[in-house]
Amino acid sequence: MFDWISNLPIWLQVIIVFGFFGIFGGAIIFFLKGGKAQVGNIKIGKSNSFVEEVETLFELIMEYVEEIVLLSVNKKIDKQMQYAENKLIMIREKKEKAFFGLLEIAGVPHDQLTIHQDCQFYREVCGNMIYADNGNSSTKAIIKNFLKNGNFMNKIGAEYDVYIKDVVCLIKRGWDQYLNGHYFSEVIDNNGERKRVISREQIYDADENIISDIEDLIRNIFDNAKNIELETSKQKDELLQKRKEKVRNLITFNQTNGGIKK
Repeated sequence: MFDWISNLPIWLQVIIVFGFFGIFGGAIIFFLKGGKAQVGNIKIGKSNSFVEEVETLFELIMEYVEEIVLLSVNKKIDKQMQYAENKLIMIREKKEKAFFGLLEIAGVPHDQLTIHQDCQFYREVCGNMIYADNGNSSTKAIIKNFLKNGNFMNKIGAEYDVYIKDVVCLIKRGWDQYLNGHYFSEVIDNNGERKRVISREQIYDADENIISDIEDLIRNIFDNAKNIELETSKQKDELLQKRKEKVRNLITFNQTNGGIKK
């Protein structure tokens, strides 16, 4: 019923949730302090003890909302991205290893690979395309956006396989776009104009050769994210049950005097 709220920005979700309960709770307290009313057999008075109990109930509700917001907004994404960060390191290592292989094929000695000027430049490029400097097209940004969207939770079987491939295709497209704008086969350095040992087209092909390994790592990220989503949902249910028990222990229905007491 309220799924539309989850599609709003996090800051707006927090405002809506706290705003709703703030207005609702404030209205109840204001009403109770201001006079008396009767609904069916329940008499509602303005006694201090009753108002205090309602205020306590409101505090319990707000405490629960705060716990749910913190659980949903912070811990879930942090856990998912912490795992993803480790996989991003592995993705970068695979890309750089593939580049090392190209250098060796081109005749660069093994002990010179990491200090070769083209290798040093590619490692910088590789870091940028995977992490922050490539904006919303960076691998990290793409993965985080998909995790925040949460649609992967509804995918199973063949549909989930297609979903993972779509994520990988978008990542690969981001790599290609970044290479097109930053990695040129001919450069000018201290020795004048020269051709890079490894061309951009060779990097395209090298990425294609490791794409199945990349897909496995991306799948690991979303498999783990699913487990965290399920764990978070379970924690929300447990919190709700604890709050219900507290409310039941706090308030009892008394038809004799028409009030609510501890």
